[in-house]
Amino acid sequence: MQSIELDGSYEVHDGQRSYSFYTELNNTYKFLITSNVLNYVQIVKARFETLRSEPSGTSEYIFTRFSFWGCLNFKDQPGFDLFSFGSETTAELSDRQGLYFSNLGLAMDFKLLADETTVDRGFIFDAGRASYDISQSQVRPDSLVNRFPMKVTSILQNDGSGRPKDLGYLSVRTPKDFKAASLSDEWYAINFELNLGSMGALAQKAGFSAGLLLAWSPSESIRTEVDIKLPGTGGGKKTLAIMGDGFAAGADQTTYNNYVRDQVMRGVFLSDAFNEDSASWNIRRVNLESANSGASTRTWNLMIDVIAQTGKYAPGTANLNDPSKFIVQGEKRYWLHIALDRDAGTVLGTQLEEVVE
Repeated sequence: MQSIELDGSYEVHDGQRSYSFYTELNNTYKFLITSNVLNYVQIVKARFETLRSEPSGTSEYIFTRFSFWGCLNFKDQPGFDLFSFGSETTAELSDRQGLYFSNLGLAMDFKLLADETTVDRGFIFDAGRASYDISQSQVRPDSLVNRFPMKVTSILQNDGSGRPKDLGYLSVRTPKDFKAASLSDEWYAINFELNLGSMGALAQKAGFSAGLLLAWSPSESIRTEVDIKLPGTGGGKKTLAIMGDGFAAGADQTTYNNYVRDQVMRGVFLSDAFNEDSASWNIRRVNLESANSGASTRTWNLMIDVIAQTGKYAPGTANLNDPSKFIVQGEKRYWLHIALDRDAGTVLGTQLEEVVE
């Protein structure tokens, strides 16, 4: 069985015990893993240090941390290379390829007795202080990460808060050729920031990012899940958009706001079953300024649902009119409202609303 060798020192300062150990420069340690998700973990640097000690009578509680630098080499999943980071060669031949991490931790605490023996030793995986460097990582060419503007922000582990959907994430449908079971109570995930881009002149706000989770559970079978958290949404919630027609600018807008408050928010969602289910709804009030106050038989009010996408064509695409070759990298949604004079055929007014769900 392979182990990591550490060299260092043990010191006592003002009665406080302190340990500090490091691996030797240029020593690496590669651990092949029997897993459906990971090929191996390779450690290129390790450190062990004492965080603090707390006297307790004749005993002492010691709190320490192992810190690691290296690579996580993920398997290429059949039908969908979602974890992306790894090599195209076999795990045995691959070296220092995968997702590069630094300061990934393993906390260890124990009780040191008066006779210098230890009891109550415990370990906790600590990914909260780690960072990740895409520039030093190996991404497979046909993988998910290589096709989207994604940045690794953290690695998550289940802390008892439930599944990703309990953290506000929405499930993402994976390709039909990819077969995987659902997550168990023990799960880990690579957390990404997914840049959905901007829509140029149409957009009033530059930049639109979502959180994307690639999660897995240790298991004899493949248990993975892809989840997304979009700005302004809650996981699993329904969205209700309320739009007013026939309310002009000024006092009419106050009338409309009061109507939504009294008739919808209070009249509907404070009563009976809707009140019990109100936490499951995202409710959006859309203020539209009609050309005229009240209904008019001379005016047609049209709403055009616009979905604007940015992206690129797949390499080698010859026909730029083939939509199947277009790779979407960003998307925004807008409602374009147009008031038309039905007799004259003229445009009385327009309004563009960005839809944030």
